Amino acid sequence: MKRQAMAPGMFAVCAALAVAAVYLGGCGFIADKDRIVIAKFDGKNITRGDLAKYIREMPDEERPLIQNKADLLDTLNFWINDQIKAKLAAQLSKEGKIEVSRELALERYFEKHPEFRSAYKVQDPSVLEMTQGDLAAVKAEIEFATDEEVERLLRDEALKYKIYEAIQNKTVTLTEADVRAEYERRKDELVQFEYIDFIALQLPLAMPDAIARAADARRRIDAGEKLDDLLREYIAQDPGFAYRGALANDPSAPRFRSFWETAHGASAGQIIGPLLLMEHDEYTLDPQTQQSVKRTRPAAHLVFEVLKHEEERPKTFEEAANELAGDLAKQRVLDQIRAEHGVEVFEEKLPNPAGVGDQYKDSMINTGKAKKR
Repeated sequence: MKRQAMAPGMFAVCAALAVAAVYLGGCGFIADKDRIVIAKFDGKNITRGDLAKYIREMPDEERPLIQNKADLLDTLNFWINDQIKAKLAAQLSKEGKIEVSRELALERYFEKHPEFRSAYKVQDPSVLEMTQGDLAAVKAEIEFATDEEVERLLRDEALKYKIYEAIQNKTVTLTEADVRAEYERRKDELVQFEYIDFIALQLPLAMPDAIARAADARRRIDAGEKLDDLLREYIAQDPGFAYRGALANDPSAPRFRSFWETAHGASAGQIIGPLLLMEHDEYTLDPQTQQSVKRTRPAAHLVFEVLKHEEERPKTFEEAANELAGDLAKQRVLDQIRAEHGVEVFEEKLPNPAGVGDQYKDSMINTGKAKKR
């Protein structure tokens, strides 16, 4: 009997079904892997899929660099700890034991996103070339983000409360030997950042001719004038034109990155600038109250002389002791709370993390001496 030829349409249907079968089988395989339990918390399972979803949904600026299993394990533990702190915060806040200022939360948001500070304060949207609807949307987003900052601050306060409680109840104790052992374990990562002390002519970014005046000041210095003489001239107009400052090259403070790309490796006596220093907060000691006072220094163009420069170096035990003691107390309290919540982590079940995190975050490269601009 002669075999009947398959109609072209039927062939297409069969081919599609075959491909679908292979694809769905693969999806089932992937789904099975996603269901592998990697941790337990409060009697509930945390799977590979749960962790992947958590990482995927993190804001880009918060997503960690994940290159190996240790990085993935740190991310998993951070997530678990954050959930623990959230539960503590809800409980302690309800009991009236902790609270945070919304103004502080708003300031924390503006420290991360200084570009939205002016939009929050403005009443007339036309000055920012926005419509009333645009401005309302921006302000609503700021309020929503501030709510999230409040929650973060409450979680931090909850853990601080439990640390204080544990120390008072002596359920956590530390000895100098404990701290020294921690110093020996971590001393390669304990860094005193590069640091400069400087005197500057500062011209506020809001000043219409700030760039031109800063460039002119640098030309005069290059022609032989002293910065001190220029400062006396400017101080006669406004004492605020002079600025005595100090900065540390902390990679966790991205707003100073462009500053340090130029100032890195500077030597005492070197003139640098014009250079834009972004808006930032400074803390000074009030001579009357002897308390720390915060002030916001607006963005300004600087021409400055380096008075003192220190290279990055390892911290001594004495410099690191307080930080290490705080970290040890925090970890021991967290370990106790994790045990109360029945936390278990199965490190061997973690997947190969290749390509999981943001592998291309900006990083500062040590390029040698400060550049002249």
